[in-house]
Amino acid sequence: MSEGVKKSVFLAYLDSGRIGNLPSVISHVLVGVLISWIAPYAQLKEVVLNWDAELIIWALSGACFIYLFGTFLGDAYDVEWDRKHKPERPTVTGLISGSSLYVGAIIFLALGVGCFFKTGRIDEVLVPLSILVGAILVYTYIHKRSAWGCVPMGICRATLPWIGFLLFSGEFTGQIAYLIVSAQSFAAFFYVMGLTLVARQEKDGDLPLIKQILPSICFLVPGFWLGFAQLPLVMFSVTMGLAGAFLFQGFCFYSLRRLNVSIGSFVNHALIGMALLDLPIAMAFFSADLPLSYLAFTPVVAVVLSLLLGKIAKNT
Repeated sequence: MSEGVKKSVFLAYLDSGRIGNLPSVISHVLVGVLISWIAPYAQLKEVVLNWDAELIIWALSGACFIYLFGTFLGDAYDVEWDRKHKPERPTVTGLISGSSLYVGAIIFLALGVGCFFKTGRIDEVLVPLSILVGAILVYTYIHKRSAWGCVPMGICRATLPWIGFLLFSGEFTGQIAYLIVSAQSFAAFFYVMGLTLVARQEKDGDLPLIKQILPSICFLVPGFWLGFAQLPLVMFSVTMGLAGAFLFQGFCFYSLRRLNVSIGSFVNHALIGMALLDLPIAMAFFSADLPLSYLAFTPVVAVVLSLLLGKIAKNT
């Protein structure tokens, strides 16, 4: 195999991994960690940071491996559909095989679960982790058959803040924390559901106005939702959290305007900016002047990394 072919095969696997979306996966898990820290501070006026770098690394690695399990499994399962509708796909041209993707998916699933076992807190995240894997399996099976595939896809993203939150929640975690992480989770659910509904139409090249209504509503709900979620954080600068929600909402409006260009343009922008869902919480955390405040820059860094990685491999 020549060097050129080896490079093409490697890039094909990177495409199947949708590596440009990995930074937003990391950001969604970390925002759950931030919520587990700032909510007790808002209630107790005390700094309660149970920081454990090794635990966070294992958790982020596990989430990324589970994500790669989903992307590899999806591409392997869709080979026959791609043969009819996307003959340019590397699994159809023979550059990579569906069976190799199945093997890769199994390996990534094992690595992901293994990472969560290494945290020593698998019991705490067993429920969201099981829901995540189950949603991936359901999505893989139905997404080419039904528009309802947007629901399990939304659930996949919605579980990520819960994983980070439950790993670090402790005795000081109260109702405010659960309220905020629930809002974050619902925001991710609606955002991804709207994005997925639009992406389903990408092969048609056009999206009639009537079909834009529901995805647009789903896409715009998170910004308002996240704005209301800042109100319990009275010990912080609520203005900063609301400013983050406002900026995120502006990005959503900008992305929807990309539908006038093409569906593909909208999908690409929405995927690159997905980590901005976490911007309101990140800005509230930064304004509190707590230790580790640099973690508040995670959503912005994630967007930059998604943009750069998107130049190497496709995001969708």
